[in-house]
Amino acid sequence: MRNTISFETALALKEAGFPQPQPDVGQFWYRVGLKGEKLALFFIREVDYEGYCREIIVNSKEWSEWHKDNFYIHIFAPTLADILKQLPGIDVGFYSVIDNGFVFFLKDNDRTQVYENPEQGAAEIWIAENTKQPKR
Repeated sequence: MRNTISFETALALKEAGFPQPQPDVGQFWYRVGLKGEKLALFFIREVDYEGYCREIIVNSKEWSEWHKDNFYIHIFAPTLADILKQLPGIDVGFYSVIDNGFVFFLKDNDRTQVYENPEQGAAEIWIAENTKQPKR
């Protein structure tokens, strides 16, 4: 799907400490197999009063149901808004939409980068900012 981050980026975010929220309606998650492989991208369409999440698998007519307490095996695929909320105090922007994607930048950095979608760009900036080595 074009408006979500890739499985690899979602995994990198999780490994770098990006918050994995409680499952809620409207979120995208990646289902992961026993060996850590991507099985499917799904969208939560309903959470009932007992905590069961009904999901629709993207690009499929299939659906499934999981209890929210079992979501630790899944990987959250945050939206652009989810990622930007986790970048307080970091001036991130994009100034151009081009044929191949979006040009993102950090205001305190001369570096610019082209990304396929804004979610991917913001995710890579979050990973870079949260895996920096502390200054000595």
